[in-house]
Amino acid sequence: MTWFDSILGKSLLENEKSIIYPFLEDKFGYYALQINFPEKDFLHVSRIPNHLFNDGKLKNIDFSVNALPFNSDSLDIVICPHQIEQINDHKVFFEELYRIIIPNGYCILWAFNPFSFAGLRNFVGFENNFPWNGNFISLSYCQNILKEKGFVIEEAKIFNYQPIFF
Repeated sequence: MTWFDSILGKSLLENEKSIIYPFLEDKFGYYALQINFPEKDFLHVSRIPNHLFNDGKLKNIDFSVNALPFNSDSLDIVICPHQIEQINDHKVFFEELYRIIIPNGYCILWAFNPFSFAGLRNFVGFENNFPWNGNFISLSYCQNILKEKGFVIEEAKIFNYQPIFF
C-alpha cells in the first residue's frame, strides 16, 4: 500500500483526474505515453489510439526514464504523474521530453509543491518512501527549465490545499 491508497491520497488523485481528464479528452494524435504511476491509467479517457506504459499491469514497452527510447518528434502526448519528484537531473529529463514530443504536442506534468503541506512533509521526512522521499521542485523552477528547453507553457495550476499528514 502506498500513500496514494490512503483516503487523502485517493482524494488527491480524484482532484488530479478532474483537471487532467477534460484536457486529455479532446486531444488527438497517434501515440500517448504515461511515465510513472503504473497502478493508474490516466490515458484511458484519451482519444489517441496507442497508449504506452513503461510499468505495471499495462506495461507494453520497457525503458528507463533516464534514456527515453523514442525517435525525436514521435509522441503526441506525454504525461508524467508525480514523475518530477523522482528525477535527479530535471534539465536532462525535460530535454529528453522535448526531443520526443512532436511539434505542437503536449507534455503534462504534475507534482507536489515544495511550498505546501506536501513540501513540509517532505522536508520533515516522516517517511522514507515515495512520494515523501522525492525531489520536490517549485513551479517557477520547473517552468524556467521547461522554457529553457524549448517548451511553451500553456497552463499551470496549483490546487488541493488540504493537509496531507495522515
